[in-house]
Formats: sequence, structure tokens, C-alpha cells
Amino acid sequence: MYIQEVRVRNFRVFGNDGVIFTFNKGINVVIGENNNGKSALIDAIRIAFSCSLYKKDIFFSKTDFHVNATGEKAKSAQIDIYLKEVPKNLIEIWDPVQTDCGEFHVIFTLEKTPAGTDKVKYRAWGGKCEGNPLSADTLEAVNLAYLSALRDAANEMKPSRSSKLAELLETIANKPEEKESLVEKLRTANQEILQSESLSKTKQVINENLLSIEQNLLHQKVDLGLVEPKFESIMASLRSWITPRWHFMGSDHPYYSQINELERTEEYNPFIHGQDGGLYIDIDALIEKNNELDIAVKEALLSLKKHSFEIFQNGLGYNNLLFMSAVLGDMSFEKKWNLCKFILGGGTRGAFTSSITRISSELF
Repeated sequence: MYIQEVRVRNFRVFGNDGVIFTFNKGINVVIGENNNGKSALIDAIRIAFSCSLYKKDIFFSKTDFHVNATGEKAKSAQIDIYLKEVPKNLIEIWDPVQTDCGEFHVIFTLEKTPAGTDKVKYRAWGGKCEGNPLSADTLEAVNLAYLSALRDAANEMKPSRSSKLAELLETIANKPEEKESLVEKLRTANQEILQSESLSKTKQVINENLLSIEQNLLHQKVDLGLVEPKFESIMASLRSWITPRWHFMGSDHPYYSQINELERTEEYNPFIHGQDGGLYIDIDALIEKNNELDIAVKEALLSLKKHSFEIFQNGLGYNNLLFMSAVLGDMSFEKKWNLCKFILGGGTRGAFTSSITRISSELF
């Protein structure tokens, strides 16, 4: 399923005459001058797909109604979504005449409450006739991800229960036995680390002081470990860091001559770059390419991979790529409640890139 057409009327920069956007299956790029409505288009799609959901990340507000050149604010706004290749089980939006099509519509109105204040209300329906129900179940069948232009990707990749890494892990380890296997490994790791004298002593000191303070009333004890042996704890503690592609081997290294010989061959030259005083080696690629490397040589190469750096030390642009990779990874897995996938992305700040908006559908 993919978005074929979006019609927007009286929403932000789009006036009473309305505008029609037509899309193709795959990746669509919207290019235009600043303040021409690219972001408004993205937000209109997000608002439409979240109108009946309990949990929203965007709302239609009173300031979203279009204001014309004379300063008059519209009393209603409408967003119409037309879809192609719609599965028949999405009966609320499926078109029985054009059997591969579907549509739904949302109207927002500004109405007076009994107290005399303005309040935004909406009506949503599926199909051509107003009144047909449009439930949250239908909209939840669409996996929609919004990648904003000004996103703190480094912060969103930090360890937490709601991080993108945690969401991806939960999607991949979706069977009870897979989760239990991870928990058992964590439980074993906790037991092994507690065998160290320093941690064992730490645990002992805490429990002795606790007993002294609470005077045996509760007689509770604490346990120590990496994290509590629960799957949710694994999700919340999952983190990522950057490992460099190239690693340096000095000319005084015992295996320098052997690796230097490989550089002279056409097959391995792309993975080894000679510099003053040594070699820069793409170790992972070299080991994968040459299965006949001696075990001792492989171990020596792997020992060079000692350094890495944190996400926050990385550039903003590359961190955004990492974030998008996690989002795409999560969306690539089939989920029984997700029948189609859409990605909405804004541009980034800058004279040129601020004028680009991307809409992708059915990437997988």
C-alpha cells in the first residue's frame, strides 16, 4: 500500500481552494522555496494518520487553521488521503469499486464551547461517504515514522527503555524463548562478575550497613550485577558506539612485513594503505576477504582494534544516518499489526537542503 494522493484545504499556508499532491510508489522528493508548505504537507499527513489514535505525537491546534490575506481565519480544515494497493482486510478505507484503492478523510472545525471558548473538534471517516467508521485499528495497521530535520539523534540513541535500539531489539527478539535466552546470559554474566573480590566485598559492605540501619526489621538484602536480569533491563541498557574502519599497524609490529606484502597484491590493496611509519588496515574487510590468514595473524590484527568513540563525539549528519538505520531496521521486520510502512522526513537547515522534503512508502 502507498499514498497516491493527498488533498489539503485551509491548513496553515494552504487556503480555501486547497492543494493536491500526487505521489508515486517508492521515494518521492518535494522541492520548493522556503515557506511554501513542504513541512505543512508532512504535518498534514502525520495529523491525518494519527487522528483516531490514542497516543499521538502531533495535534491539530487552533493556530493550524489557514488565515487569509485579510486576516480572516478559516472555520474548518480538511485533509484527504488516497491510497493505492490497499488490502481488502482494511475494510474501513477499502474501495469496493476500484478494488486496489482506498481513502479516508478528516475535517477539523473550530467551535464554541458552552463556556464561550474556541475548541478544535474533528470528524474522520473511511471511504467516500461521511459517516463510515474509521477506527484506531485501521490506522495502527500503518507503520509511520517521522524523521524530523532538527533531531538530536545522539540523545535518542542513548540507552533507555524507549530508545530506537531498544525498539529494534524488542522487534527482533519477539519470541519468549529468545528473550529468556538473553536474560539467562545476563544472569550468568552477573554471577561471574560477582565472583570478583571487589564486587563481592562491595555487596557485603552494603548489606552489613543495611542490616545495621534497619535493625533486622525487614531483613532485606541487595544484589549487584551489570543490570537486573530482566529483558526490559537489557533493552534499557543497550547502547551503541562507533568503531573506526581503519586501524594503524606500526612498522615495528611483528607482522608488519607479512601484511605489507599483501598490500602489493591487487586483491588486498583496497584494504591496506601504506603511510609513513606503518599501515592503515581495514581489518574486518581484510579478514573476511582472506580466509587463509594464519590464526596468529588474525589475532594480532584484531588486537589492533582497541579504540572506539561515543555517539556524541560523532558528527550530527552521521548520527542521523545511524538513527535512520535503526528506524529502517525496525520497520523492515514484518509485524502482524503493520500492513504498510511510510517514512516522512524533513530537510535540514541550510540554503538548499531546507527546501527538500522526502516521503517514502513501501521501502521493503
